[in-house]
Amino acid sequence: MVLLGLAVRLAWVVSQRHVVPSGDPYYYHEQANLVASGHGFINPLTYAVSKVAVPGADHPPLYVAYLALWSWFGARSVLWHLLASALAGTASVYALGRAGRLLAGRRVGAVTAFLAAVAPNLWAWDGSLAAETAAVLAVSLFALAVVTYLARPSLRQLLWVAGAAALAGLARSELILLALAVVPLVGRTSALSRRDAARWVAASALVVAVLLAPWAVYNQSRYHRPVPLSTGLGLVMASADCDDGWYGPLIGYWDFACSSAGLTAAGGDRFAAQADRGAVPVNGQQLDAPLRRVALRYVGDHLPRVPAVVGARLGRVIGLYRPIQQAQLAKTTEGQPQWLGGAVMSTWYVFAGLGIVGGLALRRAGVPLVALLWPIGVVLLSAALFYGIARFRAPADAVVVLLAGVGVDHLVRDRWERGAPADPEGLLATMARRAGAGPISR
Repeated sequence: MVLLGLAVRLAWVVSQRHVVPSGDPYYYHEQANLVASGHGFINPLTYAVSKVAVPGADHPPLYVAYLALWSWFGARSVLWHLLASALAGTASVYALGRAGRLLAGRRVGAVTAFLAAVAPNLWAWDGSLAAETAAVLAVSLFALAVVTYLARPSLRQLLWVAGAAALAGLARSELILLALAVVPLVGRTSALSRRDAARWVAASALVVAVLLAPWAVYNQSRYHRPVPLSTGLGLVMASADCDDGWYGPLIGYWDFACSSAGLTAAGGDRFAAQADRGAVPVNGQQLDAPLRRVALRYVGDHLPRVPAVVGARLGRVIGLYRPIQQAQLAKTTEGQPQWLGGAVMSTWYVFAGLGIVGGLALRRAGVPLVALLWPIGVVLLSAALFYGIARFRAPADAVVVLLAGVGVDHLVRDRWERGAPADPEGLLATMARRAGAGPISR
């Protein structure tokens, strides 16, 4: 199944080798080459225009650092970076398959790996030079660590959960909230005293802090204010908290026009004029706080619209609000072929349905789901606060694929194997035996 996943991803990225990256993909690709050349994490757009090295932390560093490692060995082209992304995506296939096996046995592991190998919801980003490749891998490792902890609780395994959460935060800023999942995990460990539980949580927090520290300290040396993860929050908010994102056909989405208007309102034109007169060009941190103020001011002026906007954002991210338009927007704003946007949207419904079946089977067996479902909650929270887009859902898709593998196995046992028990090697069957539930069937 892992080799199948590699083949699918290689075929996809090779087909994209002539695509000229723009937007975020251009940023990741060019910044990785600049890092490998010794320039550090600088803004590649500013450097391309003015040859001035301006600090760049618009995005967390994990994906760029991974690509920079390839660039350091001479693999600097778009195709090489796409191939590197394909390998990282293939690692996600293995991690999810392994998590499925630990969760419910060998067949679930194979089925989960197969679904992860062929799911366009996962491999689409490996051919787009998008940080979601790193985010999906980090969440896949997080899910594997959570399942392993549930099977064999220990401080060491909890620290692996915390470490995977920190890596996820270094891939996409909002995913740092995965670190909070250690609290319900520890709470489910009945053998721990309150003192030991507090010690385990503190140790987990220390692991997260240690993994984030190099990036935070590096940013502290080049910015006036602390930047623990990125400076992109203000632009994200301003791009969606505007008339186009709150009214009309794009409600719940974002728009380039809003980005430009937000930059102007935040003083971007003034900074640009200063740069034209020879001043150092503006960096992302200088605009981040003004952009957030612009966005929050807009929200404050349109509070009655909040329920409708949040509903549209959540509806978009789960494919229940204007799904055809979402597939079309994937082409215009993400640069994906329209057929791929449609494939991502249509297969999402299949995986979501199977995931619900798998989740219910796990719940009936007594498997704790809070920590495992945590990435889905983080994605929904992020969509409610910012905007709904399939790319932002990618980390949750990894968990949905895992649950879908359990769902397929449950349907096979329930409908064609007459309620046969789950694989005795899996956590699902182990929890069922502990609860005295017997075979997991309808």
